[in-house]
Amino acid sequence: MNRFLTVRWRLAAAFFLVILVLLSLTGLYLLDWTEGYYVRLISNDLRRESQAMAGLVQAAPQDMSDVVTNMGHDLGHRITIIRSNGRVLADSESNFRRMPNHSNRPEFRQALAIGYGTSTRYSATLKTKMLYVATSYGPRRDPSGVVRIAEPLSGLDELMTAIQRTFILAGLAAILAAAALSLKLASGITDPIESIASTARKLAQGDLNARVSAQPKTSGELGELASTFNVMAEQLQSNVDEMNRQSARMQAVFDHTDNGLILVDPEDRIRMINPAACRILGIGCPETIQKTLIEGTLSHDLAGLVERVRRTHEPAALDVDLLTTNERAVHAYVAPVPRPDSVIDVLVVLHDVTSMRKLDTIRRDFVANVSHELRTPLASIKAMAETIMLRHATNPDAVPGFAESIVQEADRMTLLAEDLLDLARIESQRRDAVVESLRLRGVVDGVFDRLTRAAEKKSISLENEVKAEEVIDVESDPLVQILMNLVDNAIKYTPEAGTVKIWADHTPEHIAIRVSDSGIGIPTEDLSRIFERFYRVDKARSRESGGTGLGLAIVKHICEQMGGSISVKSEIGTGSTFSILLPAGQITDDAESF
Repeated sequence: MNRFLTVRWRLAAAFFLVILVLLSLTGLYLLDWTEGYYVRLISNDLRRESQAMAGLVQAAPQDMSDVVTNMGHDLGHRITIIRSNGRVLADSESNFRRMPNHSNRPEFRQALAIGYGTSTRYSATLKTKMLYVATSYGPRRDPSGVVRIAEPLSGLDELMTAIQRTFILAGLAAILAAAALSLKLASGITDPIESIASTARKLAQGDLNARVSAQPKTSGELGELASTFNVMAEQLQSNVDEMNRQSARMQAVFDHTDNGLILVDPEDRIRMINPAACRILGIGCPETIQKTLIEGTLSHDLAGLVERVRRTHEPAALDVDLLTTNERAVHAYVAPVPRPDSVIDVLVVLHDVTSMRKLDTIRRDFVANVSHELRTPLASIKAMAETIMLRHATNPDAVPGFAESIVQEADRMTLLAEDLLDLARIESQRRDAVVESLRLRGVVDGVFDRLTRAAEKKSISLENEVKAEEVIDVESDPLVQILMNLVDNAIKYTPEAGTVKIWADHTPEHIAIRVSDSGIGIPTEDLSRIFERFYRVDKARSRESGGTGLGLAIVKHICEQMGGSISVKSEIGTGSTFSILLPAGQITDDAESF
């Protein structure tokens, strides 16, 4: 904005013009008054002189030319004697005989009428501006003539020129003083206003700490305005701070909630998306902003749900399967978000229900598997019991064999029940850990001793390759249960004359206990599922060997409770190696005897 169009300069210009007009009018009035005053002074002097001359002319002889000439020379004024008919009788400076009739002169006619007259005009005879003062003589009602005295006004013009010059110089000084005074007066009014305007600009630019500076000389309405503005600025800052705090809290909730949140504008473009939504959808957050919903999510079902909510203005929900790298099941809740401009945004809330769906599937499969595992021995027991009832009289020798089979099936059901109880106990809660310092080689020897009979039946060699000095701080019973399950499985699935061995190695971070066999191996496609409950690679052979299908699932859960993990490597026809990885905090180099 042009600085000369500001309030300060406009006020200064107004003040200056007012002062200039007042000074001009005062100067003109003083000049006119001075000129009039000077003329009045001269007129009074000339009137007195004309009155004196009138008395002298009235008492003197008729020919007054020489007297008038001498008097005019002595007084320094032009003196003219005029008869009542206008004829000039004498003149101190000109040949009166050649002068025209003066009956039409204003001062002459005025003197005849009232005894005294004045006039100011240019004299063609003397070629200058003159002041004429006339006084009649003789009887008042019928004057005999008029004595007129004239004074050149050239001296007055010179005086007035000098006075005007002085007035002009004084006026210029007054104008400069008026300009400075106008600017000072304007600044006194506009400085607080400019301070308020500057503070307002800073507030508009985001500087919420800006305040109108204290003005000691500011009072009245401007002082109240400045004070009110500061109160308003403080209230604005307080409101903005509160909004920022609320926004920060909302942003924290938005960023850290487990539910995915997406805000879609009326043009179906994604305006906001939180990290949880990006994680659920398997997309990147920054590049998704401004994309359409279908471009960002690749889900036509979700886009259709959003369109329906936008059309009906009513919330809606839908289970959506996302075709991403890892298939996810998502429960989508969509709600309209009205805006002041009569359009609506749409809020999409995504809840990942993949784990819940998998859990439901696992539960259904578990119930089905348990039912299936129990149905077979129960059917066998029922069939053999019915056979005993029908044939015990005719074929008593068959009864002991059927009874033995019933006992075997009952043992199988008992083992299944025990494994189910163990698995439920392990999954339900962590037992109070009783950590012991165990010599790992001794633990492996104990496990081998308990399974020696089963190994000898198949001529399987049990080899303990754990170093004698290997000591581990761990819970005894869970470790023994893990090794018992793994060695038992290795014996079951290793052909006769095979080998089962255990060894250990460790790093500063972990200890690894390896259980290896030379058995039949596990197909590659089954490796990822062998730790599932009731999963069997060869179902018929597993049942024949007496397995429940829960052993590896129990081993996995025990390892996880101990803070470790289990993995497997296997080749068909070569054998398998199970690796139990436990934290290094459970390793000790203490070689003390136990």
